[in-house]
Amino acid sequence: MFFKKKKKLTFHAYAPIGQLVDLFPPVLMEDNLPNWYKPLPADLGYGLTVKHCSGLKDLFPKTIVMPLWADFEIKTSLMNQPEVRTSFSPPGGPPSVSHSLDSQVTGAWPAYSNIKFSSPWMFWCDEPVPCLVTQAVWHQKDPSELQVVPGILEFRHQHQTNINTIIRKDAALEDPMMIRAGTPMIYITPLTEREWDLKVDVWSPNLFAKLFARWDFANTNGSLQYQRVRSIINRKQT
Repeated sequence: MFFKKKKKLTFHAYAPIGQLVDLFPPVLMEDNLPNWYKPLPADLGYGLTVKHCSGLKDLFPKTIVMPLWADFEIKTSLMNQPEVRTSFSPPGGPPSVSHSLDSQVTGAWPAYSNIKFSSPWMFWCDEPVPCLVTQAVWHQKDPSELQVVPGILEFRHQHQTNINTIIRKDAALEDPMMIRAGTPMIYITPLTEREWDLKVDVWSPNLFAKLFARWDFANTNGSLQYQRVRSIINRKQT
């Protein structure tokens, strides 16, 4: 019996301007390892290090690292939503939004506020491969400052890569928190055994109209409309 090998998948990451592609592109984790990893010996003489950890080593070639695309300054409040400042404005909306956790996830994180960073990057894949989004913990000196809320995305019918976070209300009461452009923020891990590539480029108006416009849910009740459309497509395919 012969088995037909499935074609390699390609994840395309498109930016609105070339500077993002040149300076702060998403890359494979194996091409953007944490600074402490390379000089770390595999054997300390009295024990092994994480260089022998298959869970970490298997993550490198199967995960995309998404860095922050601009400098962000954050000031928190015990009573109000965080104040977020940046000089960068993504196309089509504000650079960040904050939702009320009291109403969105009542009782879940009473000591935290929400910040969703509006990503300028649009991802595309011609198949709806589920991708796990998690915090870039291996790259962070203090993972507790800003927590990324995990989730699963697919880039066939939706293409946004916004970064949803929670931050302690008392994290930056006196001194603002500064997160610099290029800081690794999230890991995007395709949940598939198939081989895949990552390609990065700038999107043009023609390309946007071809790939993204038909699935633009920004003005059609957002995620609710997306869920309805995806449900219809899934029913037709079964």
